[in-house]
Amino acid sequence: MNLAPPATFGLTGWAEKAALVGILLAATGAIFALIRVLTPHLVRRASQITDPQKWQQRRTAVTLLATMLRYTALVAAVGVIVAILAGAGGVGALGGSAVIAVTIGFASQRLLTDVIAGFFVLFEGQYAVGDTIA
Repeated sequence: MNLAPPATFGLTGWAEKAALVGILLAATGAIFALIRVLTPHLVRRASQITDPQKWQQRRTAVTLLATMLRYTALVAAVGVIVAILAGAGGVGALGGSAVIAVTIGFASQRLLTDVIAGFFVLFEGQYAVGDTIA
């Protein structure tokens, strides 16, 4: 007689899923800590520049990169946790993730356009601190 493992609250394999989620949360925490440690170091390195406009540009770029990395790690962690808890297998999961990816792509289209335009403004030096635009 072959008995299936008991399910807790209707969830089979909950211990393995909890362990995977725990490992993922620890890895995400380590990424956040690494970003927190590296950001001040990179800002200090950028402060060695004597031109105040270039210093401000580099400081802004480092801060923007750190924020973008934090959000990317957070969104990826949430996505993987949902995939782990949902079972993430089969054609249904692939189709569902494709629909979610297309939805996120359309939703973030304007945001990405603004970010790219901001990079051009930041790195081409079109505007400086103290400029007045009429």
